[in-house]
Amino acid sequence: MLGPAMRSGANPDCPAGPITFTDFPGGLTAHFQEGRLVGWNWHQRQDGDAPGRGRLRLSGSKVALASPRALVEAAPGFAPIAGSTLGEEFALGEKIGGFIKDDAVEMLYAGTQCFFR
Repeated sequence: MLGPAMRSGANPDCPAGPITFTDFPGGLTAHFQEGRLVGWNWHQRQDGDAPGRGRLRLSGSKVALASPRALVEAAPGFAPIAGSTLGEEFALGEKIGGFIKDDAVEMLYAGTQCFFR
């Protein structure tokens, strides 16, 4: 559905333990530990990323990549994460997180991440 994987790699020094990852067109990165899917992040296209096919948003929500700040702040469960060293970070309930940059959603994530705080 997303097309072939663009690249895969590993980070043995991840704070959550060794993670392997696979990047797909449109900005999806899937995270694996011991062969199991443990998390994902969906980010704006970066250098070398292929364009996605269509626009994806969170199930039951209008929040998607590039959603304006006002839309995400009005979403159920929105809470800013004070003191994040990674940028303007927020939570949507207990399972979804994200980042806002230039007044729009830059990344959404869930599950195990390899963030160095």
